[in-house]
Parts: sequence; structure tokens; C-alpha cells
Amino acid sequence: MIYSDILSLIKKELPYTLLFSALAIFLFLWIDLKNIRTVLLICLPLAIAILCLLGTMSILEMRLNFMNAVVFTILLGLGIANGVYILHRYKELGAGSLPFVLKSTGGAIFLSSTTTMIGFGSLLFAYHKGLQSIGLVAVIGMGLCLITSVTVLPAFLQVLEDRSQKHAKKHAPKEHLEENKEELKKLAS
Repeated sequence: MIYSDILSLIKKELPYTLLFSALAIFLFLWIDLKNIRTVLLICLPLAIAILCLLGTMSILEMRLNFMNAVVFTILLGLGIANGVYILHRYKELGAGSLPFVLKSTGGAIFLSSTTTMIGFGSLLFAYHKGLQSIGLVAVIGMGLCLITSVTVLPAFLQVLEDRSQKHAKKHAPKEHLEENKEELKKLAS
């Protein structure tokens, strides 16, 4: 009786929890970044990681159940952090700094994500199948968040930087172009 009550409560409340978490994260990002496009840019790797996680679960024939579904709320909070770190570091250093950002901040993100995956991975050794399921979904999810945050977000940032430079080139006087090229070369090296 208690088990079925808990199961029905989780099934009923989980969608609201996910929605509330996503909206709260979106609101805090908007307050921090003050730009909806930038918030959406940071959310893109997380959204792709969650879709890939659902696809991976389907391929591996893992069922979404009330135990492992809780991991999705956790992934929202943990997974978004990688993008926030990369974007803040990139904004701090400016155009042309993406290789350095990936080397420095990417290394810290890798270590942080890996230790989180190790922590959740310990659940794989539990006797309870539900706990094993939480561990497996969390490890795969954090791994996917790591991969998408160091590939998808930097790729979009580079595209936006290239567009911005192309636009600036069209509208800038020629003497400023040479100065900007020299500054970008210094930052990239």
C-alpha cells in the first residue's frame, strides 16, 4: 500500500518538479545574464544531453521509472553549471579566447563532472535495482552533459564570434581592422 502511494505520488509530482526546476534555472540564468538569447544558448547543450540520454535509454532498453526519473531533475541543476562556467569565462576573456577557455575551464569541468559521475557510479554496486538504475542514468547523463557542454556550446560561441567579426569587418574603418587582428592573435597564443 505504501509503495503504491509513493509511486503514484512520484508519478503525479515529477512533471511539476521538472517544470519548476527548469523555470527556476531559466529565471536565475536570465537574472545573471540579462539576455534571453544567451540563456537559451547555455540551455542548448543541456537540452541536447537530455534528449541523447532519453535516446540512449531507449537503445539500451532502459525503462524510465519512478526511481531513475528523479535523476532528470538533478541533471538540470548539475548539467547547466558546465555551460555557465564556460560562458562566464569566455565573456571575461573576450573574443578569440575560446581555445584557452576550453583548455582551462574545460579541464575543471571535466574533473568536476568526472567526480560527480564517480559518486553516482557507486550506486551501480548497490543490491537494489532502483538504486542501480539511478546510478546508471546519472552517470550516462552527466557524461552526456560534459560532452555537449565542451562541444556544442563552444561551437555555437565560435559561430557567433565569427559572425560578429564578419559584421564588424564590413562596418569598421580599415585602420581598426589591423589593430583588432593583432589583439586577437595575442589572445589566441
